[in-house]
Amino acid sequence: MKKENKKDQAQQLRSAMDKEESKSFSLENQLEHHPDPEEEVNVLNLPPRKQVHHQKKTGMKWKISIPLIRFLLILFLLIIGLVLAVHFWGDELLRLEGEQLEGNQPPAGEEVEIKKRAIE
Repeated sequence: MKKENKKDQAQQLRSAMDKEESKSFSLENQLEHHPDPEEEVNVLNLPPRKQVHHQKKTGMKWKISIPLIRFLLILFLLIIGLVLAVHFWGDELLRLEGEQLEGNQPPAGEEVEIKKRAIE
């Protein structure tokens, strides 16, 4: 009984392999008889270029260059720096020249006057 079972298994495997080979052979024949549809394009039957490209209406594309991005980044950082400077030192930066702080003290250090001489 075991010998018959082994023969049956081998026969089953052979028949399965034969089926697979016949499938692959039929696929190869189909590919030989039917080439790619892209190769069979008739150039004379194509629509005009204007008609094909007229259907493609896309919006305007923005092209941003690297120098423009750098410029905008630097401008943004400068604006942030100015806002922070005004926030921290706003009172001192925005004071008028002649205005003094508390009392009679000049804004910084001592006051120096320069007199002009008349040239003779």
